[in-house]
Amino acid sequence: MIYYMVTLFGNRRTATIKKDYMVTETASYREARKLLEANGGWGNVREAGSKAEAVASNNLFINEVMGQCLSIGRV
Repeated sequence: MIYYMVTLFGNRRTATIKKDYMVTETASYREARKLLEANGGWGNVREAGSKAEAVASNNLFINEVMGQCLSIGRV
């Protein structure tokens, strides 16, 4: 089953999140697009082969962002 990794960008004009980044995983592309729209269109969606791959990829991204002293969270 395909999972989608959603990254939302914050601290931008019309963005609704209060952090630099937020991440989540979803099995629905429609839900992923709704999250982007709710954030003013700031973000991206990537595909993963399984939920485990999506979570692992997002965890790596979280570590990278935190290493740069930026704020990040999970939706």
